[in-house]
Parts: sequence; C-alpha cells; structure tokens
Amino acid sequence: MDTTNCFLCDLKFENVKDYQESGLNIIITCRNCGQYVIHKEIIQLLSKNDFQNKKFILSGLIREYTDEHFEPFEITQSVIDDLIPHVSVPSDLFEQMDKILMYLYKQTTYKGKLIEIMDVEYAIAYAKNIEEFRFLLAKLIELNYIETEKDKYRLSLEGWKRISEIKKINRKSDQCFIAMWFPKDNSMVPFEVGAKLALKKTGHIPFVVKDFEHNDKICDKIIAEIRKSAFMIADFTGHRNNVYFEAGYAKGLGIPVVFTCRDTDFEKIKEQFDTRQYSHIKWTDSEDLEKKLLNRIEATISIR
Repeated sequence: MDTTNCFLCDLKFENVKDYQESGLNIIITCRNCGQYVIHKEIIQLLSKNDFQNKKFILSGLIREYTDEHFEPFEITQSVIDDLIPHVSVPSDLFEQMDKILMYLYKQTTYKGKLIEIMDVEYAIAYAKNIEEFRFLLAKLIELNYIETEKDKYRLSLEGWKRISEIKKINRKSDQCFIAMWFPKDNSMVPFEVGAKLALKKTGHIPFVVKDFEHNDKICDKIIAEIRKSAFMIADFTGHRNNVYFEAGYAKGLGIPVVFTCRDTDFEKIKEQFDTRQYSHIKWTDSEDLEKKLLNRIEATISIR
C-alpha cells in the first residue's frame, strides 16, 4: 500500500484510501477518482502514451458515477474502446464550473452548509490537475457563485440561481429515456407496455434504445439521448450493468431518475446493489406499473 498510486490520476498513496487485490482485479478507492475495479491487463493499457491524455476523462466519469453511491465502477476493455470516446466532457471552463456547482448542490443537506472540497478532488470538474481545479474554484468565488471558509465551500445566492438555471435546461424536453433489460424472451414486455402507457398519459415521449438502430454498445446515440431527456425511467429487473451506468450518468447530469423493478427481482437489489437509498417502484404487471408510474411522474415530474 505504501507504494501505490492511483492508476488513473497518479495521486500518491496517501490519497488512495483503499487498495485491495482479488485475483486479477484490483479495487481502488481514490480520494479524487472515487472507487473502481480494474483488471491488471487494463492497467498496462492505461500506461500507454496514447492514453495518457484521456485519463482525466475516465477519472471524471468514475467520480460522477461513484458520487451517486452505486457499486464500484468496473473499468473494462469495452469502457476503454466504446465509452471513453463518447463521454460528454465539459467543453469549456463554464461547464466545468457548473460541475462543481452541481457537486456542491448534491452534497448540500441544508441551505448554507459548508462542504469540504480538497485540492486533490479535481476529477469533480474533469480538471486535468490540481492547478486547473484551483483556478476554477477561484473563478467561482470571483463570480460570487460560491463562498469559502478555509477548504470548505457553499453555494451563494448567485450560486443557487445558477443551479436553478442548470436544472431548467432539461425540463424543456418532453422525452423520457427508458433504461431497461432487453432479454431474448418476452419477459420485459409488461414493463415496456406499462411505462409507455404512463408516459403517453403524462404527455411524454419515450426513448427506448431497441426502437432505434444502434451498435449494441454504449454509443453517441445513447449518451446524446440521455442528455436531452427531461427524466429517465430505470428498471433494474435483471440487474443489467448498462442500466446502472445509464442511471448513474443521468443523475450525474442532474436529470431525475425514476427507479423501478419487478417485485420478484427486488430482493436481489437489496442483496447486491447499492441503490437502496432510492425509492423503487415495485411492479407486478403492466397495469400495476402504469398506475404507479403515473402517480410518481405526476408527483415529481412537470407534465408538459
């Protein structure tokens, strides 16, 4: 442990809060990147020169994911090949500052609360290093978006106004992204029918990946459609990794997520996955799901 650096951001061992080896996998909990699982072969890939300037993207992605308290992010070959090229990295310093503001907002349990942010947590803003992160924090203070006391920060009145603006961006959309399992049989037809009926009654347009041409991988289309959706319905029946990622990605963007699961699969969520802090709709058939979703959407999502 005393010689271990994070494989992504290269922070020294004192900032690596946990390090475990399990067979060919290594589990790292980094103060900057969050928690991830990485195969030893992937570590060799990360060390290649052509990937060095992409590490900060992976750090930012994992930090957003693990801040939502899901299972550790698993770095696979597919993540490197198919996901990294399509991650929506902040295009300028203003989008980076918005990331910091949203982080503070999500950590704030009451107005005026001071939140500790250390210099080494620069993945919050997809920053490339500590110096860049300090610059972003300084500009947020100059713009009067945040107030600071030592290493703690809180949203100012102007900061709360900016949060309101950010949250309104996706409310203009009528689209709902549906994240779900696509088995070869018809076992998920009741979910799809119930979800689409509820959305029709609330004036929303469903987006289901299988209804459109795609390459069966997390691609530009999926990322783009999540970003332009007003909210997401994520069903955890079957416990598919793509659903956990897509829900985590949406929440990282501040997009509301409605969690659902077939009643027969719900116990597995409690046993295996850390989405228990979210209220799940447990459904039995399409009629049951439609009724419960309709109530949830009307209560939590503005009807267009």
